[in-house]
Amino acid sequence: MAMDNEENFWRILISQCRQEARQKEAGGTENSAIVRLANFLILQALEKQASDLHMEPYGEELRFRLRVDGWLTELPFRLPKSLAPMLISRFKVQGNMDIANWYKSLMFPLTIKQFRDSLFAYIGLE
Repeated sequence: MAMDNEENFWRILISQCRQEARQKEAGGTENSAIVRLANFLILQALEKQASDLHMEPYGEELRFRLRVDGWLTELPFRLPKSLAPMLISRFKVQGNMDIANWYKSLMFPLTIKQFRDSLFAYIGLE
């Protein structure tokens, strides 16, 4: 039952992110759905006691994997590649990185004070 709720929540967030992306193209600045989406991924990682959150291109989507006890396990959620820059920028802000610089891959700690010291984010870019 919990998985169904998470999948529904994910679908709603993706829909809201797409709507905000269209609004942003029209001159809007609202990004609250992408913030909720980033927080959702962080909470997934923390609930599973992951040390790392990996975000990687996978066809026309971005896939997410968690490192738990040395093993990478894939999350059942995918993000359309068109929304990836918004999510990556959000994580870069949380990681105190310059959002203007884009590299082939990134690794940085996300400080999550209310839970523990940090979670490392690995982002693979094409």
